[in-house]
Amino acid sequence: MSLADQWREEGLQIGIEKGKQIGKEEALAEIAAIQLTERFGKLPVDIKEAIMRADSIALGLLLSNIFRYESVEDVWKYIQ
Repeated sequence: MSLADQWREEGLQIGIEKGKQIGKEEALAEIAAIQLTERFGKLPVDIKEAIMRADSIALGLLLSNIFRYESVEDVWKYIQ
């Protein structure tokens, strides 16, 4: 395998891993939005947008604490 082929393969693997991470974050954001909508009703647009922009760590915290929120405002602590 040539050096160019190795670089191409490494680039492909990096792209695959990045795609998996993006897919994971999108799935977590969708689950969080669904769960919060079930709990509080229609979410304000700014909160929904913040959820969709959040990384997997923030989304994990958001979801692991979902039953502790008493209001939509409590959600801001985990996604700002």
